Formats: sequence, C-alpha cells, structure tokens
Amino acid sequence: MVQAHEASGADMVTVAVRRVNIGARGTSAPQREDWRPACYDVADTGHLPPHRDNVNTHTAHRRFTVSITLNGGAFTGGNLVFREYSEHAYDVETGSAVIFSASVLHEVTPVTSGRRMALLTHLFGETSPARRWS
Repeated sequence: MVQAHEASGADMVTVAVRRVNIGARGTSAPQREDWRPACYDVADTGHLPPHRDNVNTHTAHRRFTVSITLNGGAFTGGNLVFREYSEHAYDVETGSAVIFSASVLHEVTPVTSGRRMALLTHLFGETSPARRWS
C-alpha cells in the first residue's frame, strides 16, 4: 500500500503509482487511463459486485487497477475484498492507494453508513490505444 502524505494530489498520486509500477514483478505498464471518481452511497446500497477489470475487448489492455480512498473513516462497510485469496475486508485509509492486477476478482462490499469516495484508474502497456501519462 502506498500513502500520499506531503504533495499535491494528482502529482503525488502519479509519482506513487509510477514508483509501485516500476517494481511490479518486471511488468511494464507505463500508461494509464483517465482518472475516474467513484461514489458508493448508503442511500443507493452502494457496492460493486465481484468482477475483474480486463475481461472484454474494451478492457483487455488493462494490467493494473489503482484505487485511492478519498474519505476513509467517513463511512462504514464499503470494504475492498479479494475473495479468490481471502475473505479479509480491506478498510483503506484516506490517501492510500491499493494497486492490484486487473485480472484479480475483487468487489466492494455494501456501504452501511455514509458515502465511500475513491479515485480510480487502470495502468496498461505501450500497445494500448488508451491515454498516455499526463
């Protein structure tokens, strides 16, 4: 897990993701898709069912998923779970990035109070048509 402590938001996130990407088991994923905000609200029974992030022709280029929690502690539930490996529910702190293979089955459990806010992107290789690092 990477924490962004003392830098401007987008700049620090880009640096942290690049730093993690460099050491990712010899895999190269020097580009990313645009950042997308995500909101899981208790009013909408906010959750994300189990899925993988690279299963069709439009997403097959994705190698890694990046999820940055924007408001940890402001909600309950809304945990990140990787059930193929464990039933552990990750409660991620504000400003922390979770970076994982886009092939891994994952989900966000239902938010039981409040609203979970996150910033998401996907990293990919040189041959994909998606947008380059800014």
